Amino acid sequence: MATNSLTKEQINKVKFFQRNEITEYHIYSRLAKRVKVENSEVLQEIADDELRHYKFWEKYSGEEVKPS
Repeated sequence: MATNSLTKEQINKVKFFQRNEITEYHIYSRLAKRVKVENSEVLQEIADDELRHYKFWEKYSGEEVKPS
């Protein structure tokens, strides 16, 4: 989707969602490295989901954003 079909307000909301997703990806990835093996797999799956969500929003914003 081209960002030119979105309003500035919509793009700002997309970037907000995108930033949350990449931040959560980093949080869950770090947690996965610190916990017991049986829990780390679940946390890494959640991290991978958050990264997919980030990439979804990136298609709409047309930009990479940094985590909080």
